[in-house]
Amino acid sequence: MFRSIVESKININLPLKTEWDLMEAVEHFNECVQNAAWDSTPATKKYTEPECSKHIRELVAEKRQARKLWQITRYKKDKTRLNYLTAKLKKLIQTERNENVQNHLRNLDVTAASDYSLWKATQRLKRPTASNPPIRRMDGSWAKSDSEKGEAFAHHLAKVFLPNPSKANSKELTDFLDQPYQLDLPIERIKKSEVIETIKNLKQNKAPGYDLITAKVLRELPEIAIRFLMHLFNCILTRGIFPPQWKVAEIKMILKPGKAPEETSSYRPISLLPVLSKVMEILNTNTKHRNSRK
Repeated sequence: MFRSIVESKININLPLKTEWDLMEAVEHFNECVQNAAWDSTPATKKYTEPECSKHIRELVAEKRQARKLWQITRYKKDKTRLNYLTAKLKKLIQTERNENVQNHLRNLDVTAASDYSLWKATQRLKRPTASNPPIRRMDGSWAKSDSEKGEAFAHHLAKVFLPNPSKANSKELTDFLDQPYQLDLPIERIKKSEVIETIKNLKQNKAPGYDLITAKVLRELPEIAIRFLMHLFNCILTRGIFPPQWKVAEIKMILKPGKAPEETSSYRPISLLPVLSKVMEILNTNTKHRNSRK
């Protein structure tokens, strides 16, 4: 289904002459692949814990009455009964939760047809719960929402990562760029087999960029989409224009081991570029090596 949707939507006859044409071609390819991936991906059934049983709801009401009575009287026997009901309720909730998880796992499968749902569910249960603590701003206040945390990290990164000071003035740069150079050999065109081989050799567990196109998705592209990429890569080399979309990186903040999670300096930023920019980089490197050997 994914291949057929891409074949029906992709337009291989787009003009690729100007920078705007290349930007439009990249957006067209991203839109075709993303829509095809969403339409052909089956909806996953998320595990939702069923509602509490009637016995647990009755025990919760009884515990609340016992707590209210102890807060009024402060008698030792009332406190003992409250502790007994609290322990009983905790044990009953844990038992019922384990039974619900077991019933959910019995309906899962370990085959590729179900996308190995059993292994994914068990890994999710074994994985420790990730905390989402607030972040302290530079003025001492706290950032709690996602947008506030993003602003706090942005101010921190802007303060830490500064551009290197330029030691050359504008005239020196202009004279350097105007110097005559020896003409290079014509750029050798990228072949369709090279695009296929490069995509095949990509690591499948790498995280995608902002476009959400992974190496696994690129492996499933039909032949017409591979030809589209081949023409796009060749036009990028001949025009000397790199699409600006492939320069946009998604920044992920990773907590350093043993550091305070509320401090912005405790996080290490990593940048996730689109996978297609990595494919273009590999093909460009291979082309330069072939030209240098000549």
